[in-house]
Amino acid sequence: MNILLFTSAFPYGGDSENFLRNELNIGSKISSITVLPFSKRGSAREVPNNVLVNNVCNNQSKIFYLIVLIKMLFSFYFWKSILSKKFIKAKKINQKYFYIKSLFGALIIKTVVKKRKIHYDSDTIFYSYWLTYAPLGLAMLKREGLLKNKIVSRGHSYDVDEEEVGFHFPLRSLMYKYVDHIFPISTIAANTIIRRYPKSINKLNIQRLGVLSIKNSLNILEPGVIKVVSCSGVRSEKRVNLIFKSLNRYCMEHSKSIVQWTHIGGGGIDFENLKQETVFAEQNLNVNILGNLDYDEIYNYYKKNDINIFINLSLREGVPVAIMEALSASMTVLATDVGATSEIVNKEIGVLINKNFSQKDFNNGINYIIYNYYNLSKNTYEIYKNYYNSNNNYIDFYNILNHLNKT
Repeated sequence: MNILLFTSAFPYGGDSENFLRNELNIGSKISSITVLPFSKRGSAREVPNNVLVNNVCNNQSKIFYLIVLIKMLFSFYFWKSILSKKFIKAKKINQKYFYIKSLFGALIIKTVVKKRKIHYDSDTIFYSYWLTYAPLGLAMLKREGLLKNKIVSRGHSYDVDEEEVGFHFPLRSLMYKYVDHIFPISTIAANTIIRRYPKSINKLNIQRLGVLSIKNSLNILEPGVIKVVSCSGVRSEKRVNLIFKSLNRYCMEHSKSIVQWTHIGGGGIDFENLKQETVFAEQNLNVNILGNLDYDEIYNYYKKNDINIFINLSLREGVPVAIMEALSASMTVLATDVGATSEIVNKEIGVLINKNFSQKDFNNGINYIIYNYYNLSKNTYEIYKNYYNSNNNYIDFYNILNHLNKT
């Protein structure tokens, strides 16, 4: 089975879509996969030997993009988009820009496929990792009778729950009508789609993401010492600075405890600001800002260190892959109750707090985990093994794709 996999930037872009590597390692043993990144920024990461990378979507001439833009302005899709209620009601310029940019992206995908700038045959499955512009561009081709192949897409968080992020995608009804199968990564994502596009219910099949096993052994809790880690890009919605402030205040109020906090993940100006802020950490808060690490470096760090609590205070999430990795390394979790985080974090392995939590909520969460540490910790790996094991989840997913191709 041949699969054309449309990504945002993978394998480019630092930590962008890093979690796709696990999927490709397994999926490439079942199917022949060609990855088509929409943008190309930074150096390429390693992909499995039998996975191809085709830059046709991000490496066309300026003339090509100009022609697509001009055609877009005179297209049925453009006028249907800008006359839609969502576009008209969008009050901010950046919301309207995002709407048009998404349509432009869809038309780039449509043109690339229509002009046969990539090779595919009748058995090829078109698979988009995100429910955004790629499946829309492919749906346009199917609507026009120019594409007979199966179109499938995953659905995560921002690409499903537009109301949550405040940015809308164009022509969603058209996309949901012509995409053949949609694979939400969580129950919450599936329910969101059903609520807004109920006719799509028969196209949905929840397929969870997964990660590799790191460490199926208890992380030792030293008396008076709490080892904490967070792992994400340092940008506003991840609120890494709030992790520091909350831990710093916790240390002020618990002077007999020593907290060792490590953050993995980098960024731009927010990352530099974070490093400057942490200079003022309390004496009993030891800060270690590692910046970006590659996939193997993160796994090795988790394997070699006894980390007690993984913290995620994000404003938005799908099902956080970083938390899956934490569970596979037998860590307990303190996280904000956003997106589908509640599907992975429960009272058996940690604590969920409101996204608008108080310092008292945070302190109580840390203390609850410490007081119940061994009971919580012994459950973490079981949750990982039962629900987020990459071998199980991705073998099932690619077998489903293989079956779809025969129907």
